[in-house]
Amino acid sequence: MIAEGWISEDEMTLVSKYMNKDIGSILEVGAANGRLFSFLYPLHPSWKYYAVDPWEQEQVRLQIDWNKDYFEKDNLKEIITKEMFVKNCPYAETYEVYFENFYTEQKFDIISLGLISKNIDWNFIYNIAYNMIAPGGKIIGRNYNHKKYGELIRSVANKFNVIEKCNGSFVIGEDNV
Repeated sequence: MIAEGWISEDEMTLVSKYMNKDIGSILEVGAANGRLFSFLYPLHPSWKYYAVDPWEQEQVRLQIDWNKDYFEKDNLKEIITKEMFVKNCPYAETYEVYFENFYTEQKFDIISLGLISKNIDWNFIYNIAYNMIAPGGKIIGRNYNHKKYGELIRSVANKFNVIEKCNGSFVIGEDNV
């Protein structure tokens, strides 16, 4: 079963398209409730899944109606927790931390940047991702069309050669970063 969340099926299919090896690793930054991984895992069970999210620190909530605005009156449910994510994605290695404080020597084949917050230095985030991408890997950014942060995200994304777009997601190839 696919967990509830913001990312569309078209965007999740875009990520899956770039998981074109039998085995690999994917890091989801801003993993929320695990919607992306719960979609991908049945299609790519041999991959290694890693999630980074500050979970309760940001107090992000599930929505009653995902087609309505997040801040619409009476549209919010419970706070998304690490425990919720783990329940939906028990196969993933999880790190409850802001991405800018996540340190690893590991390189990832796919880095999905689904994070959103008012305090993000987007240039810094994309530079961190660049340093963690494996040869031939892809960075898949989201929220390209976000009504509040889209302009900032587009300004950073456009510094790279975006090779594909789908709804609010975009792909930066390793050879373009």
